[in-house]
Parts: sequence; C-alpha cells; structure tokens
Amino acid sequence: YETETHVVVVADMPGVPPDDVDIDLERRVLTIHGRVRREAHEGYRRLHSEYGEGDFERVFTLSEEIDQDRIEASHRNGVLT
Repeated sequence: YETETHVVVVADMPGVPPDDVDIDLERRVLTIHGRVRREAHEGYRRLHSEYGEGDFERVFTLSEEIDQDRIEASHRNGVLT
C-alpha cells in the first residue's frame, strides 16, 4: 500500500523464521526470498501441513522515485514489512 510519504510492502511468510529471510536490492530490483523448513517434533507423527517445506521468492521492480537508502524491513510473527 502507499501513503503520502511511503510505499509499504507487507508479505505474509508463514513458517519462515527471520534467519531464513533474504532481502536483496540490486539496481532497482527488490528480491524477497524465504525458506520454510520442516519441523520435526519428537514423539509426534505429522498428519497434515498447511504449508509445505521449500523456498519461495517475490521480485519487485522499484520506481526511480524510491529512495533506496531509506528502505527498512522488519519481520514479526511471520509477516515481513
């Protein structure tokens, strides 16, 4: 979404811990990469998983009007902002 002064990207990243998120900005291309790892719980057998194990990636081309030096990111409760 866009405000008067900011463009905000909100990405749901269920099952992706902060250490498994990579954000890369090269020229005007913003790449968000996440990895979901399968958790093994001792003494339990998996019956169903809503999200599978694996990687995912989203790529955005930024406008030249975006001040790349002011880009910030935070990851909380499975949501990257």
